[in-house]
Amino acid sequence: MSIDLMFYLYSLLKFTTGFLIIATYLKLTNKLQSGPVTPIDYIGNFVLGGIISGVIYNSEIPFHRFVLVLLIAIAMISLLNFITMRFLAVRQAVTSDPLPIIVNGVFQVGDDDRKNTFDIITFISQLRARGIYSLEDISFAQIEPDGSLTVIKKGEGVINTLLVRNGQVLESHLEAIERDKEWLAAELTEEGLSIEDAYLVELSREKHLFVVKKDGTCIAKEIA
Repeated sequence: MSIDLMFYLYSLLKFTTGFLIIATYLKLTNKLQSGPVTPIDYIGNFVLGGIISGVIYNSEIPFHRFVLVLLIAIAMISLLNFITMRFLAVRQAVTSDPLPIIVNGVFQVGDDDRKNTFDIITFISQLRARGIYSLEDISFAQIEPDGSLTVIKKGEGVINTLLVRNGQVLESHLEAIERDKEWLAAELTEEGLSIEDAYLVELSREKHLFVVKKDGTCIAKEIA
């Protein structure tokens, strides 16, 4: 068997092994389903692709070392994703807040530096793809952290505000509604709950709190 043929067969073996390992990782972490991609996932894709492509063309790297490096990289990506999901401070450091574009029919043209990269032509194209052909029809629009667009037309209702996620207060969301942590704690205390007891707390524009407790039960509470 020629040296060239051996090289190609060895490269095919490494490619197939890498493909199967990554496919298994994606299946086990439900990444095969469509959904938001975190910055860790985005960077991790480049890292994993770089490992496979770099090793395939380098026959001097032993097969077992290639597999080990690939598994270490996947473990690091999984660990970083776990830390990001569990610790709010880390998540806020690696993900951006939603970027409001239109609120109550008014364009937000404040000092947010992210608006310097906002492309109104792309925004209008996205609206047309949703069947919205006039900015005048929009009550609320914002770009989500994953790049998707949330749009509410006039007369369709309003967006709710998430205040607590997995027992951790979203301070920036409270500030946006001109409330503080003490107010939220007092509202929950009236229902015999603490912030730590809540998995999710959502504030609707109809002036009530919707609380999902960590045991899965739900409470709706009117507020003043």
